[in-house]
Amino acid sequence: MKGTLITITGISSTGKTTTANYLHQIINQELVGNKKQFRKPFLLLHLDNFVESLPKKYRLNEFEKKTKKINSISPELIGLLEGITESIKTFLDLGFNVIFEGAYGHSVNQYIQSSIPRIVPNKTETPLNVLYYKRYDIRLIRSLKGLMENEKNRKNVEGMAEAQFQDPDYQKLSNQEFDLNIKVDGLTPAEIVATIFKDFTSKSKS
Repeated sequence: MKGTLITITGISSTGKTTTANYLHQIINQELVGNKKQFRKPFLLLHLDNFVESLPKKYRLNEFEKKTKKINSISPELIGLLEGITESIKTFLDLGFNVIFEGAYGHSVNQYIQSSIPRIVPNKTETPLNVLYYKRYDIRLIRSLKGLMENEKNRKNVEGMAEAQFQDPDYQKLSNQEFDLNIKVDGLTPAEIVATIFKDFTSKSKS
């Protein structure tokens, strides 16, 4: 039986990493081994860990691209994204479940969704479903003011969150692309994860 993929998308300083780490802990504790469809554990994969494996000249961030007036990404980074999705599919095919966090814009989100297409719920099982996966997509949304405050508190690269927030690629994202959209301003990590866990478990029953 194939595993389930959970993706977490959001701008830098939205709280993706904290959410992913906490969700990873809770979901393995509460579901794995206790529910028939979750026989193997959830693995946690961070996009940043893959990207940081490339030399810096191949992985300019949005803030650096803006200041250096560079509009395209390197073919090496594109190749890395292909490798990431193939790695995720391999784990899913082996029956592992995966939480993948780190995407923020429309292009990467669409690439993941097209590369790891979901099984349509309530459809009759066919041999073609061997090509499809159970997927649950989350989007974390924080106001620009909240992003800038969180960026300062976390001592992240100043201007990164605002650059991503204003990026046309981010602006193309729509709530319809996700199973769950959460406005995280004013919420604690525990509250965010509790919302995700409740929604995910209710939908995974169908």
